[in-house]
Amino acid sequence: MYQKTYKGWERFRTFAKMLVPSHYLHQFPPHFIMRDVLVEQVEKRLAQGKSCLLLLFDVKSYAEMKSLYPAHVLQQIEETIMETFCSMLPEEFPSGHVLAMQKYYDDDYVVIVKDDGLSEGELLTRLDFFRDKLEKELLKRTQSFFDFPLAFHTGGVMIAPGEEAYDAISHALQDARAIAKKHLPANIGYIRAQLRQIIEDEEIRVLAQPIVSLESGEVIGWEMLTRGPVGTPFAMPDELFHYAYQTDMLIHLELLVVKKAFLIISQKKTTSPVFINVTVPSLKNPYFYKMVHKLVEQFPEMDPKQIVFEITERHVIEDVGAFTQSLSEFRKSGFKLAVDDTGAGYASLHMISELLPDIIKIDRSIIRNIDSHEVKDTVLEALLMVARKIGCNVVAEGIETEEEARALLGKNVDYGQGFFFSKPLEPFTELTENWIAKQKQKLVLEN
Repeated sequence: MYQKTYKGWERFRTFAKMLVPSHYLHQFPPHFIMRDVLVEQVEKRLAQGKSCLLLLFDVKSYAEMKSLYPAHVLQQIEETIMETFCSMLPEEFPSGHVLAMQKYYDDDYVVIVKDDGLSEGELLTRLDFFRDKLEKELLKRTQSFFDFPLAFHTGGVMIAPGEEAYDAISHALQDARAIAKKHLPANIGYIRAQLRQIIEDEEIRVLAQPIVSLESGEVIGWEMLTRGPVGTPFAMPDELFHYAYQTDMLIHLELLVVKKAFLIISQKKTTSPVFINVTVPSLKNPYFYKMVHKLVEQFPEMDPKQIVFEITERHVIEDVGAFTQSLSEFRKSGFKLAVDDTGAGYASLHMISELLPDIIKIDRSIIRNIDSHEVKDTVLEALLMVARKIGCNVVAEGIETEEEARALLGKNVDYGQGFFFSKPLEPFTELTENWIAKQKQKLVLEN
């Protein structure tokens, strides 16, 4: 940002403003070192248990403008933009609804307004309408000295009670920038608030899908599968975890899943292995490790040796050495590790060679039609050879047909999982049928 030089009277006026109540300084106050007017205004609003909206106006092509025009012209543009905001916003919002306006960096103009019950769609419509009016007005005011079209990317995010004001503004500003640049959906603030409430209220449930021995047909373990509240956009796991990652709440959601799993293990007193999906960002975070150990202490009936953390390949491992060190701490505590989705991409194969997991889970893309696909059969054989080399067990995931199950029986695959054996159930429900035992009995009778 172009820095003005304060001398004499201007310096005194700036100092004097530090003592003025924040509601008198809501229109682009100086950036004080010892106070932040925008934070103060949001803090007051949240303390009343009320929400507000952060509206971001990001100047398009600012870097190009900066390379073409001298500093004094850019300063005049900056002042004109702020003056235009101050004159136009009161026309768009009722008296007292604009809580604060502030400029950040070179090209971001932030407006905080009271939440007057607007829906996400109404907010976006009003924001787009105001942006169009603002751009037209700025064209009139700047055309005598500036021939570069002034336009804005815009984003609007709800700030709701539940966070400290500074953190809430930081998250909202980050989300608004991503919305403005089309990296996040426009309703990300609403999504964040809903997800936070779901996690605080522990409104998820876990189901369990059995993992069976392809030798005996007996259930040897269970994979915990998460479901969000029915009738919401978060009901299915893909959406639930995708939005949790976008809103920086993934670690909190995954800790809640671990807590739910540990609770059910303790209640049902199962001693079978239990598989829990965990992402790379959580496993490498010391906070996750610390909180998992608190949960172990909270549920002493649960033995860490029966927990298998399935590492998904949704996220890249940027520092393999550091990640391996993090996993070694879990292993020292008795937890086992599995690599999920093996064969779906390069990342899982790389992960196997670096982490040497206890279990490899073969992805559904390899298992589908394995009975009639020669190339997939060859890939499976190669993965089994790798597993034998490093001394780990193999689970074939996504078995959905009898033909697929039959094809796997003679291939020395240790375990199987999929809808053919059972859909996800209430945790640890006993299976009523052992298909593999029946097949073996049939072979005995035929011979």
